[in-house]
Amino acid sequence: MREILRINRDWKFFKGDPEPQPIYGHQAVYMASKTERGQGFASRDFYDADWENITIPHDYVIQEDYDKTLHGCHGYLPRNNSWYRRSFKTLEEYKNMRITIIFDGILTHSTVWVNGHLMERNFCGYTSFEIDITDILKPVGDVNVIAVKVDVSEFEGWWYEGAGINKNVWLLKTNKVAISTWGTYVNPVFKENEWNIEIESRITNRDFKSQEIEIEHILVDKDKKIIKSQREKFNLSDQNEDVHFSTMKFKDPILWSIDNPYLYTVISRIYSDGIEIDTYETETGFRTLLFDADKGFFLNGEFLKIKGVCGHFDHGGLGSALPEQILELRIKKLKSMGCNAFRCGHTPPAPEFLNLCDKYGLLVMDESRWFETSRDGLSQLKNMIIRDRNHPSVFIWSVGNEEPVQSTSVGENIAIHLKKFVKSFDKTRPVTVALNGGFFDSKVSKASDVVGVNYNYRCYDELHKLLPNHPICSPEVGATSNTRSIYKNDPENGHFLAYDEIAASFGSTHRKAWMEVDKRDFVFGLFVWTGFEYRGESTWPKLFAGGGAFDSSGFEKDNYYLFKALWTDEPMVHILPHWNLELNPGEEVKVVTYTTGDEVELFINNESLGRRNNDKYNQLEWQVNYIPGEIKAIAYKNNKIIATEIKKTQKGPFKLDIQKDDTGNLSSDQSVAVFTVSIKDIDGNFASHLCDEMSFSLSGMVLLGTGNGDCSDHDSNTAHSRKIFNGLCQIVTQLDPEAKNYSISIKTKKYGEKSYNFEKKFKSYKELESTSREWTINQWWKSPLYFESIDLTKEINIHDVNTWEPITLNENSFKDEKGFRQYYVSTKMPNFNDNLNKASLVITGVKGHIIFKIEHNKNYWPLPEPKEFLTINREIDSDNEEIIIPLQNFKKDEAVIINFISVNTNKKSSIKSVNWLIEKK
Repeated sequence: MREILRINRDWKFFKGDPEPQPIYGHQAVYMASKTERGQGFASRDFYDADWENITIPHDYVIQEDYDKTLHGCHGYLPRNNSWYRRSFKTLEEYKNMRITIIFDGILTHSTVWVNGHLMERNFCGYTSFEIDITDILKPVGDVNVIAVKVDVSEFEGWWYEGAGINKNVWLLKTNKVAISTWGTYVNPVFKENEWNIEIESRITNRDFKSQEIEIEHILVDKDKKIIKSQREKFNLSDQNEDVHFSTMKFKDPILWSIDNPYLYTVISRIYSDGIEIDTYETETGFRTLLFDADKGFFLNGEFLKIKGVCGHFDHGGLGSALPEQILELRIKKLKSMGCNAFRCGHTPPAPEFLNLCDKYGLLVMDESRWFETSRDGLSQLKNMIIRDRNHPSVFIWSVGNEEPVQSTSVGENIAIHLKKFVKSFDKTRPVTVALNGGFFDSKVSKASDVVGVNYNYRCYDELHKLLPNHPICSPEVGATSNTRSIYKNDPENGHFLAYDEIAASFGSTHRKAWMEVDKRDFVFGLFVWTGFEYRGESTWPKLFAGGGAFDSSGFEKDNYYLFKALWTDEPMVHILPHWNLELNPGEEVKVVTYTTGDEVELFINNESLGRRNNDKYNQLEWQVNYIPGEIKAIAYKNNKIIATEIKKTQKGPFKLDIQKDDTGNLSSDQSVAVFTVSIKDIDGNFASHLCDEMSFSLSGMVLLGTGNGDCSDHDSNTAHSRKIFNGLCQIVTQLDPEAKNYSISIKTKKYGEKSYNFEKKFKSYKELESTSREWTINQWWKSPLYFESIDLTKEINIHDVNTWEPITLNENSFKDEKGFRQYYVSTKMPNFNDNLNKASLVITGVKGHIIFKIEHNKNYWPLPEPKEFLTINREIDSDNEEIIIPLQNFKKDEAVIINFISVNTNKKSSIKSVNWLIEKK
């Protein structure tokens, strides 16, 4: 039966990509051209014990030091190629099963080997992919090795991407006949007052023989109560994959919406000869989508203005390796602001992000990175569509963003092709392209189902006249610059006023962008650039871009309250700036209020400055003379008080505070604790104007990263120290599931110390067990049987690949025969740290008479060049469980030939294994 295991722990990591050594000699070239051709780091038997131990998700770029000579696009951090390796044992239960590995994302380009077999080249860092390793698994009890090369020499984004296996990895076990990964498409369609649930099931047939099976679909509600079920027979062909179509009817489901994101589950089961052999679950939601070119967007028949944000997927000091709890925390924050949609800019998201959007009711524009119709481009787009099309949160596909060919016939051809390709997998959602020009040439604009207009709000009316049957939205608006709690412009240090007033020349303030969309029904919504500030697209000393509603660590900025005022009916009023300004009494200062009220009255030290009508879009600005003390805003609606906010000039003493954010309790390997460190006054009020240096220690957890929202902070993201910026800093940790108690202790220079202690229990996901490697030398060559003794001083002809037979060395490699055989392997010494370690050969399970020899391989000279061509000879004439031969003066990476002769005269001679042993000196 089906079981899926995480493969997130116990990976080996090496940053760098050494130049491959040249391959000399016919035998070496011959073997490097065969099926199991992984060389060096890609080979199964490469020695990786000295590599760093890491846990997935992993972004190693974020650990680097900033360098202003590097790309501002990529956040001024160096990018290097890297390697990952992971070992696991073949279990008895794997027999007669299909075994696959699923990577949810590897940045940027990746090549995957398993047991030295090249299995996949994936040249998109954002799409999930699956590899079938059934055929190449080692025998039961033996060790398998996954090796992944990460190549960052090319990039896909002009923003910070990071690098590494930055999303989950899974091992999937199924029957030989099973539903394929992402293999069901559950499509509820509303017709004539009832729902037709159209179900497409792709079934993998790893038996490669035709047979009759039964497939059953069961619809259950969120409480697992059965609503509908049906079971049908199906003749499965002898192909690798077959498709079955089925339809169920349902009268009155609870509809999925942004306020009530109700989910059903379709349980699909396969039976062979009446025995259940596979179960696959697909969550689904019942909802209708209508995009009207004049009236806008309707969800379940009700008008809904899209109040969306764009975003990349990096966070504070974590880079692009985001645990699920961080994604959940961010979605909760967006929803609290009134946001109802998210545009994935400009790549597909992690699968768990869409699961969370389904759960919390956040609509998604799912976007492909590649606007191209190459075979690989279409393959990547297909992966996105079939993986994500079951999610009710996904309501529109985007197949490109701001492509220079958008105004040309080439762009039109590509758009038509891509739209047609998407529709071959999903006809229920429209297709758009996010455009920043070429709107009126009717090329890509006309080819799209929905015209996506980035920033150019002045085009709305003319474009609607030109294409009256095309719905319009703005996938990207805003592009402002503002820094949390900064009220004095400081561009030299990368800090900009927190007021909504500084925008890119091509953009606008957030207020202007919303007004232009909200006043036009035919523009069904917008996506603000951006929800959260992100790394990259910056100019030194800035490391982050953005005028987001939240800073890079997810702390609310003044923009958060602006959007809350524009997008919600929640009674609220917000004042900016704080009232701890470095101004002399009487100096003029701009005060801004954001509110859902229709009037605001402003007070300074209880003296009213008047009551004014609130502007729905622009809100209110006040020019006042600064007086320390207290500023208060009272918001009214229909002449009744709905909200009040007070800000005071704060006085010391100030103190440190730590709060643990609510991030859920998802799994042991991703049990993330997020701590908000803040500075407060004696009354417990947040002091948003203070900064300080802090250091901290952890118990029961490890540090993932720190962040403070300061877009110009160049300190390390992974050190146990950080600056508290404008009153706030964030520490993200991963909890040790074996620990019982957890604590964090923080010290600051100005505001004292603080500790936080807690207990936590875990709900664990199953993890694929790793295995300690025995560094066995497996691939040998065996000579013919000789009846006269063999001269070990005679050089082996390693170019002879016909007389010699390739074998895997074990006890079964030896026959009970009279005579002599020679065995050899041409290999390299392990790549160990020879300043700290020493190497030996361990020969296990010796029986009978063995003559053993290891020597430098002159055929590889001078790569590398030994100081002398060393040779070690041992003659063994007894049964031994283990014999250790120290390899003194043999260095790492040196080319060697290991060979031995089995002398079968009186009794059978054999060896169980030959292993490397690396020990501390």
